Amino acid sequence: MKKIILAFAIAFTGVVNVCGQNQLVGRVYHCDNLLAAGIKEVKAQADKKEMSGIQAITSAITAKRTVKFVDDKTAHVTTIVKFDEDKAKANGASWFYRKMAKMRINTGQSSGNTSYTVDGNKLTIVSVKSKKPITYELSKDGQMLTEISSNPQAILKRIK
Repeated sequence: MKKIILAFAIAFTGVVNVCGQNQLVGRVYHCDNLLAAGIKEVKAQADKKEMSGIQAITSAITAKRTVKFVDDKTAHVTTIVKFDEDKAKANGASWFYRKMAKMRINTGQSSGNTSYTVDGNKLTIVSVKSKKPITYELSKDGQMLTEISSNPQAILKRIK
């Protein structure tokens, strides 16, 4: 009887450890427009005269992020930021707005494996490019990953 109880306890402990660590493994979260909330905030603060220039610039910026959890400590993060100056110009952005956007926006791609830690529903993922921690909050249903370390918050939705 003791052997059966001991075997059951060991098996139960193993199952709990494996399931707890693999909660995020294989999941993929993605956001097509990281700057959407920030753009709404800027539009709310801008007056009507500035609005057309801001809309022309924001329509020319694309920022995407994908987070794939490889194992219980490693995530593959890809971030792509692009600014299409020709599109901004075609949409009516002034020379000044285009140059400011080009100077302020770090275009390019960063991609690679990085470490992460989990504390309840809070995740801390180390940035691939800057090596700074980025704090996320996982929704209760596991369908959204909200970046809470930045203002405004970016929301990544689960795609896999």
